[in-house]
Amino acid sequence: MQAGICQFNIVWENREANRAKIGAMIAAYRGEKPLDWLILPEMTLSGFSMKNDKTTLDAGDIAFFSDLAQSQHMAISFGGVQDRRNWLFTVDNQGQMLSRYAKMHLFSFAHENTAYLPGDAPVSFILGDLRVSPFVCYDLRFADVFWRLATCTDVFVVVANWPQLRIEAWNTLLKARAMENQAYVIGVNRIGSDTKVNYPGKSAVLSPWGTTLLDCGDEEGIFGVELRPQAVSEVREKFPVLQDRRS
Repeated sequence: MQAGICQFNIVWENREANRAKIGAMIAAYRGEKPLDWLILPEMTLSGFSMKNDKTTLDAGDIAFFSDLAQSQHMAISFGGVQDRRNWLFTVDNQGQMLSRYAKMHLFSFAHENTAYLPGDAPVSFILGDLRVSPFVCYDLRFADVFWRLATCTDVFVVVANWPQLRIEAWNTLLKARAMENQAYVIGVNRIGSDTKVNYPGKSAVLSPWGTTLLDCGDEEGIFGVELRPQAVSEVREKFPVLQDRRS
Protein backbone atom coordinates (compact mmCIF):
# COMPACT_ATOMS: atom_id res chain seq x y z
CA MET A 1 0.00 0.00 0.00
CA GLN A 2 1.23 3.48 -0.86
CA ALA A 3 0.54 5.81 2.06
CA GLY A 4 0.90 9.58 1.90
CA ILE A 5 1.57 12.12 4.65
CA CYS A 6 0.22 15.63 4.06
CA GLN A 7 2.33 17.97 6.19
CA PHE A 8 1.30 21.59 5.83
CA ASN A 9 0.96 24.99 7.48
CA ILE A 10 -2.65 25.02 8.66
CA VAL A 11 -4.38 28.38 8.23
CA TRP A 12 -5.53 29.31 11.72
CA GLU A 13 -9.26 28.77 12.32
CA ASN A 14 -10.13 28.99 8.62
CA ARG A 15 -11.76 25.83 7.34
CA GLU A 16 -12.48 27.18 3.86
CA ALA A 17 -8.86 28.29 3.29
CA ASN A 18 -7.54 24.93 4.46
CA ARG A 19 -9.89 23.00 2.19
CA ALA A 20 -8.58 25.03 -0.76
CA LYS A 21 -4.98 24.47 0.30
CA ILE A 22 -5.40 20.71 0.65
CA GLY A 23 -7.11 20.48 -2.72
CA ALA A 24 -4.27 22.40 -4.37
CA MET A 25 -1.60 20.24 -2.71
CA ILE A 26 -3.24 17.04 -3.89
CA ALA A 27 -3.64 18.41 -7.42
CA ALA A 28 0.08 19.30 -7.48
CA TYR A 29 1.30 15.97 -6.10
CA ARG A 30 3.63 14.14 -8.49
CA GLY A 31 4.72 11.07 -6.59
CA GLU A 32 6.23 8.05 -8.33
CA LYS A 33 3.21 5.95 -7.35
CA PRO A 34 -0.44 6.93 -6.87
CA LEU A 35 -1.51 7.11 -3.24
CA ASP A 36 -3.83 4.55 -1.72
CA TRP A 37 -4.20 6.44 1.55
CA LEU A 38 -3.60 10.07 2.55
CA ILE A 39 -3.25 11.15 6.19
CA LEU A 40 -3.59 14.76 7.39
CA PRO A 41 -2.78 16.40 10.78
CA GLU A 42 -4.96 16.80 13.85
CA MET A 43 -7.77 19.37 13.52
CA THR A 44 -6.94 19.50 9.83
CA LEU A 45 -9.09 22.48 8.88
CA SER A 46 -8.55 24.76 11.87
CA GLY A 47 -5.37 24.06 13.82
CA PHE A 48 -5.40 23.21 17.54
CA SER A 49 -8.00 25.78 18.60
CA MET A 50 -10.20 25.62 21.68
CA LYS A 51 -13.07 27.38 19.86
CA ASN A 52 -15.76 24.85 19.02
CA ASP A 53 -17.31 27.08 16.35
CA LYS A 54 -13.97 27.17 14.49
CA THR A 55 -13.00 23.51 14.87
CA THR A 56 -16.35 21.75 14.41
CA LEU A 57 -16.72 20.13 10.99
CA ASP A 58 -20.02 20.63 9.21
CA ALA A 59 -21.64 18.48 6.53
CA GLY A 60 -19.83 20.43 3.82
CA ASP A 61 -16.44 19.70 5.38
CA ILE A 62 -17.15 15.97 5.57
CA ALA A 63 -18.44 16.04 1.99
CA PHE A 64 -15.23 17.77 0.87
CA PHE A 65 -13.08 14.87 2.11
CA SER A 66 -15.55 12.26 0.91
CA ASP A 67 -15.67 13.72 -2.60
CA LEU A 68 -11.89 14.11 -2.66
CA ALA A 69 -11.38 10.48 -1.65
CA GLN A 70 -13.76 9.31 -4.34
CA SER A 71 -12.29 11.49 -7.10
CA GLN A 72 -8.69 10.55 -6.21
CA HIS A 73 -9.49 6.87 -5.57
CA MET A 74 -7.76 6.87 -2.18
CA ALA A 75 -8.70 6.63 1.47
CA ILE A 76 -8.26 9.83 3.50
CA SER A 77 -7.74 10.27 7.25
CA PHE A 78 -8.47 13.77 8.59
CA GLY A 79 -9.06 15.44 11.93
CA GLY A 80 -11.73 17.72 13.30
CA VAL A 81 -14.29 18.26 16.03
CA GLN A 82 -17.86 16.98 16.19
CA ASP A 83 -20.07 16.68 19.25
CA ARG A 84 -17.34 18.40 21.28
CA ARG A 85 -14.89 15.56 20.63
CA ASN A 86 -11.56 15.71 18.82
CA TRP A 87 -11.88 13.04 16.12
CA LEU A 88 -9.72 11.32 13.56
CA PHE A 89 -11.99 10.28 10.69
CA THR A 90 -11.14 7.93 7.84
CA VAL A 91 -13.13 7.65 4.63
CA ASP A 92 -12.44 4.87 2.13
CA ASN A 93 -11.64 5.33 -1.56
CA GLN A 94 -15.36 5.43 -2.34
CA GLY A 95 -15.86 8.31 0.07
CA GLN A 96 -17.68 6.21 2.67
CA MET A 97 -16.98 6.68 6.37
CA LEU A 98 -14.73 3.82 7.45
CA SER A 99 -13.61 4.81 10.95
CA ARG A 100 -14.17 7.42 13.66
CA TYR A 101 -11.84 7.67 16.62
CA ALA A 102 -12.26 10.28 19.38
CA LYS A 103 -9.10 11.37 21.21
CA MET A 104 -9.09 9.66 24.60
CA HIS A 105 -6.40 11.67 26.38
CA LEU A 106 -7.10 15.40 26.41
CA PHE A 107 -4.19 17.81 26.82
CA SER A 108 -5.03 19.56 30.09
CA PHE A 109 -1.76 21.53 29.91
CA ALA A 110 -3.42 23.53 27.08
CA HIS A 111 -6.92 23.33 28.65
CA GLU A 112 -8.20 21.00 25.96
CA ASN A 113 -10.21 19.22 28.66
CA THR A 114 -12.25 22.37 29.30
CA ALA A 115 -13.23 22.78 25.63
CA TYR A 116 -13.80 19.17 24.57
CA LEU A 117 -14.92 15.77 25.82
CA PRO A 118 -12.70 12.66 25.83
CA GLY A 119 -13.33 9.63 23.69
CA ASP A 120 -14.41 6.42 25.38
CA ALA A 121 -12.27 3.71 23.77
CA PRO A 122 -9.67 2.96 21.11
CA VAL A 123 -10.75 1.61 17.72
CA SER A 124 -9.20 -0.36 14.89
CA PHE A 125 -10.21 -0.81 11.26
CA ILE A 126 -9.17 -2.67 8.14
CA LEU A 127 -7.76 -0.73 5.19
CA GLY A 128 -6.78 -2.95 2.29
CA ASP A 129 -4.59 -5.65 3.83
CA LEU A 130 -3.64 -3.55 6.84
CA ARG A 131 -5.07 -3.48 10.35
CA VAL A 132 -4.97 0.15 11.46
CA SER A 133 -5.31 1.70 14.93
CA PRO A 134 -5.65 5.52 14.96
CA PHE A 135 -4.66 7.95 17.71
CA VAL A 136 -4.50 11.71 18.17
CA CYS A 137 -1.51 13.71 19.43
CA TYR A 138 -1.30 13.49 23.26
CA ASP A 139 -2.46 9.84 23.09
CA LEU A 140 1.09 9.05 21.97
CA ARG A 141 2.35 9.44 25.55
CA PHE A 142 0.12 6.64 26.89
CA ALA A 143 1.81 3.40 25.89
CA ASP A 144 -0.63 1.08 27.62
CA VAL A 145 -3.38 1.75 25.05
CA PHE A 146 -1.01 0.93 22.20
CA TRP A 147 0.03 -2.26 24.00
CA ARG A 148 -3.59 -3.41 24.28
CA LEU A 149 -4.06 -3.15 20.51
CA ALA A 150 -0.67 -4.44 19.38
CA THR A 151 -1.65 -8.00 18.46
CA CYS A 152 -4.45 -6.78 16.18
CA THR A 153 -2.54 -3.85 14.64
CA ASP A 154 -0.17 -3.57 11.68
CA VAL A 155 -0.13 0.25 11.56
CA PHE A 156 -0.54 2.79 14.35
CA VAL A 157 -1.44 6.27 13.05
CA VAL A 158 -0.89 9.34 15.23
CA VAL A 159 -2.04 12.71 13.90
CA ALA A 160 -0.93 15.79 15.81
CA ASN A 161 -0.31 19.47 16.28
CA TRP A 162 2.93 18.79 18.19
CA PRO A 163 4.99 21.88 19.08
CA GLN A 164 8.66 22.63 18.52
CA LEU A 165 9.23 22.87 22.28
CA ARG A 166 8.56 19.15 22.77
CA ILE A 167 9.64 17.73 19.40
CA GLU A 168 12.28 15.46 20.94
CA ALA A 169 9.49 13.66 22.80
CA TRP A 170 7.59 13.26 19.51
CA ASN A 171 10.59 11.70 17.78
CA THR A 172 11.38 9.41 20.71
CA LEU A 173 7.82 8.26 21.41
CA LEU A 174 7.04 7.45 17.77
CA LYS A 175 10.13 5.24 17.62
CA ALA A 176 9.34 3.63 20.97
CA ARG A 177 5.75 2.79 20.00
CA ALA A 178 7.05 1.10 16.81
CA MET A 179 9.82 -0.86 18.51
CA GLU A 180 7.86 -2.09 21.51
CA ASN A 181 4.79 -3.11 19.48
CA GLN A 182 6.61 -4.34 16.36
CA ALA A 183 4.28 -2.39 14.09
CA TYR A 184 4.48 0.46 11.63
CA VAL A 185 3.95 3.85 13.24
CA ILE A 186 2.93 6.84 11.13
CA GLY A 187 3.15 10.24 12.81
CA VAL A 188 1.59 13.20 10.98
CA ASN A 189 2.34 16.67 12.35
CA ARG A 190 1.82 20.17 11.01
CA ILE A 191 4.32 22.96 10.27
CA GLY A 192 4.04 26.73 10.73
CA SER A 193 2.54 28.50 13.71
CA ASP A 194 -0.70 29.55 15.32
CA THR A 195 -1.16 32.56 17.60
CA LYS A 196 1.11 31.12 20.31
CA VAL A 197 2.95 27.98 19.19
CA ASN A 198 5.48 27.00 16.52
CA TYR A 199 5.23 23.59 14.84
CA PRO A 200 8.29 21.92 13.25
CA GLY A 201 6.69 19.13 11.25
CA LYS A 202 8.94 16.06 11.61
CA SER A 203 6.17 13.79 10.39
CA ALA A 204 7.62 10.32 10.06
CA VAL A 205 7.05 6.67 9.31
CA LEU A 206 8.77 4.04 11.46
CA SER A 207 9.14 0.39 10.50
CA PRO A 208 8.20 -2.52 12.78
CA TRP A 209 11.89 -2.63 13.74
CA GLY A 210 11.74 1.04 14.72
CA THR A 211 13.90 2.23 11.82
CA THR A 212 12.95 5.50 10.10
CA LEU A 213 11.45 4.89 6.66
CA LEU A 214 10.41 8.50 6.09
CA ASP A 215 11.29 11.80 7.78
CA CYS A 216 9.43 14.79 6.32
CA GLY A 217 11.62 17.37 8.06
CA ASP A 218 10.09 20.83 8.16
CA GLU A 219 8.93 20.99 4.54
CA GLU A 220 5.37 21.49 3.38
CA GLY A 221 4.16 18.81 1.02
CA ILE A 222 2.77 15.34 0.46
CA PHE A 223 5.26 12.56 1.09
CA GLY A 224 4.72 8.96 -0.01
CA VAL A 225 5.94 5.69 1.53
CA GLU A 226 5.21 2.05 0.80
CA LEU A 227 3.81 -0.13 3.57
CA ARG A 228 4.13 -3.91 3.28
CA PRO A 229 1.50 -5.81 5.28
CA GLN A 230 3.75 -8.86 5.53
CA ALA A 231 6.56 -6.83 7.15
CA VAL A 232 4.82 -6.90 10.52
CA SER A 233 4.36 -10.67 10.63
CA GLU A 234 7.94 -11.17 9.42
CA VAL A 235 9.36 -9.12 12.29
CA ARG A 236 7.12 -10.74 14.89
CA GLU A 237 8.03 -14.24 13.71
CA LYS A 238 11.76 -13.52 13.63
CA PHE A 239 11.83 -11.79 17.03
CA PRO A 240 8.67 -12.81 18.98
CA VAL A 241 8.55 -10.12 21.65
CA LEU A 242 4.77 -9.84 21.88
CA GLN A 243 4.31 -13.44 23.00
CA ASP A 244 6.37 -12.62 26.09
CA ARG A 245 4.32 -9.58 27.05
CA ARG A 246 2.36 -9.95 30.28
CA SER A 247 -0.92 -8.12 30.81
